[in-house]
Amino acid sequence: MWLVEEQTWDEVADILRLAAHCGRCILPVRLTADDINKHANKTAYLAAPHGLAQLKMVGPHIDFGNGVTFQLFQHGNTLRAIKDEDGFEMDTNPPLPPNHLYRQHRQEHDPPVRSRIGYRPHTGRVRLAARDYAYVSSMVKSLVINHILRTQQHKSTSSLMDRYIDNNRLHTIVTQSPHISVEGCTTTASYRSPDGWPYRHLVLTDAGHPFVARILIEVVEHLNIVCANVTTTESAVSDVGGAFKDRFPQTTRLARAVLGPSSQPGSSTNRQLRLGSSVMPNRQPCRTQLLVGRVAEWRAGAMAAGTHRTDRYTYS
Repeated sequence: MWLVEEQTWDEVADILRLAAHCGRCILPVRLTADDINKHANKTAYLAAPHGLAQLKMVGPHIDFGNGVTFQLFQHGNTLRAIKDEDGFEMDTNPPLPPNHLYRQHRQEHDPPVRSRIGYRPHTGRVRLAARDYAYVSSMVKSLVINHILRTQQHKSTSSLMDRYIDNNRLHTIVTQSPHISVEGCTTTASYRSPDGWPYRHLVLTDAGHPFVARILIEVVEHLNIVCANVTTTESAVSDVGGAFKDRFPQTTRLARAVLGPSSQPGSSTNRQLRLGSSVMPNRQPCRTQLLVGRVAEWRAGAMAAGTHRTDRYTYS
């Protein structure tokens, strides 16, 4: 009975809904005695942030295949996830600068986390450098999203966009509290790359859709533009041309509702530069390596169209 006293399961429920949608768990999740016994008693359960304490019990129900689940391991004073091995550490409440977005919006029950855990089919689950996640459940959701995109065939298109179009819509999405939901999205997850660039997953679908679609917003620092990568497992419409928006109309409609009326996923406009689309069986397109070479072209097009503002697109 102490498991439900004065606590909600919102964060864990959000993770499990996403994992089920991605085919990584089966709902409803029924806790077994082994799950509950991950905590010795009520005192041990309450000693940890409750989102993390709950995840310790339900994590083994998130199945990444080949016997790998989201288990948590206590290794001395260190918390590890997925595998009880070096490199799989989860550093909760890592040191962050005072003005860091994740520190400013830190929540006691679901704190920020730093980890090197990832997934690539050919190189394994540990990255060379750690990412900072806005909160614990954000990390788990990111792992679930990335796993399905690394293991299932999917289609992508990427565009550079002015973060201030449509009444600052994209600027708001990337600067607001990572705990605030985004209209048109079923859930979100935020992290920062090792070099500090902000990213935000915007999941567009849920169990009511027969496919998974998400937008990954990557902020191009100092240029006030973002790279919006739309990725989907939607089946392509037959007998339609090669444009992403024509081949994947349901994903395009969902993405436009989030990105705003000025967005055209899979198409080039004066205020948006299409980076390309792809059908990738096991990996996402590399966006960052395309940005540097294309920003100048994007800025030149914006200036020619009279939409460029010199106070927004300057290096510092």
